[in-house]
This record gives sequence, structure tokens and C-alpha cells, in this order.
Amino acid sequence: PSRPLSPLKALDITTQTLLGLQRLHNEGIVHRDIKPANLLLSQQEEVRIIDLGLSRLHGEIQNHPRNIIVGSPYYAAPEQMQDPNQAGPNADLYSLAVVLYRMVTGQLPEHSQRKSKQYSLLGEQWMDFLQTALAHDPGQRFTDASDMLQAIQSMQKDWEQKSEEICKMP
Repeated sequence: PSRPLSPLKALDITTQTLLGLQRLHNEGIVHRDIKPANLLLSQQEEVRIIDLGLSRLHGEIQNHPRNIIVGSPYYAAPEQMQDPNQAGPNADLYSLAVVLYRMVTGQLPEHSQRKSKQYSLLGEQWMDFLQTALAHDPGQRFTDASDMLQAIQSMQKDWEQKSEEICKMP
């Protein structure tokens, strides 16, 4: 468990990370190790994606010893855990969704699946977002970073509208 961040802060970090991943993916690079320790915040609160040591060019086949895990437990996509060469761009998006979930809830998804409804601060879209972003089958996830970014921006807009309504002076 960790301390949750405010939803707006978590969405901002996720948005910036998605923009960085979009750039990497456009260049054909799959990071394969998106996790909190590999996302640094500058003094200006700008996200920097670091540690490209496990990255590979999309489509590149790397020969790894059998049964080696490439990526970090709890954050790596299921297909990446089975075969690191199967990790495409949406495996990075899966990992980022785990990071977002942890930022908002303070928990890892598989340890608190039942609690996720409590975190509907992000609106009704939160559960739909999680279902898509954390789908076991890569074909059911967001197709690319811009697709996931649209969902994040929609949740952010809902959050801002809710906040505005709640904070209005009578």
C-alpha cells in the first residue's frame, strides 16, 4: 500500500507519461518496464520516463533465457510475463494503467479489485477505463497511447466538472 494522490495529480502524471509513451511508440520503441520508479518528476512537475534498459524496437526478437521475466512484477502485462517478445505498445499502456490505479487508490489492482468501486471519484468512466486498460487480452485494451489519452482526458473533464459543482458557493 502507498499513499493515494489526488485524482487530478494522478491524471496529470498519467497524461504526461502517455505523451512520452506516444513518442516512444511512434519511434517503434516499447519500454517494457513502466512503473513508479521509472517515472521521475522534475521540479517543474514534468514527467520523465527513465530506464530504457529493457526496451526493444517493436517487432524485434530478443533471445532471453527460458523462464526469464522481463519487466516488473505487478506492473508487466500478462503477455509480457509469458513471453517478453510479445510485449507491444499496449503492454506499456497496461503497465501505466496499473501505475494510475495505484496512484489513485494506494493499492495494486489485483490486491484490491473489490475496492475499485470506492474510487469512483473519477466518475462512472473509471470502471470502464479499468476494464479496458487492464484487460488480460491485449486485443481488448486501448489500441494506442492517443486512444488511452482520450479516455484519461474525459475522466479529467468529469472530475473537474464534479469539483466545480461541489465547491460552488450557495
